[in-house]
Amino acid sequence: MTSETQQLADELRQVVSAFVRNVRVATATARTSQHETLDLLDTHQALSIADLARLRGVKHQSMRLVINELEQQGMVLREKSPQLPSCTSSRYCVILVISLLFHQHTEADMHQLSHHT
Repeated sequence: MTSETQQLADELRQVVSAFVRNVRVATATARTSQHETLDLLDTHQALSIADLARLRGVKHQSMRLVINELEQQGMVLREKSPQLPSCTSSRYCVILVISLLFHQHTEADMHQLSHHT
């Protein structure tokens, strides 16, 4: 392949990637990698990026990109949480926002119930 052909192929790849990203954003379509990651978080409650990458069989960098996208969409949070067994004080865990909200809501309900009895 000549350098001109290679350059054209690189430019085409970039344009197609940008187009696909824009279509996904415009249609609010989650990618398969996002679905699989959300399913893992739903099952495990909280995992590190390294654990998510290992479970999905992808590189840490790829998983970090998926988590960044999900975090921008408000689907997950990265935080240190001593209440969760998979989180230690030295590493952040990724937490599915709906699970976190449910957990907080349940704790608040239990607190309210304990004051009414």
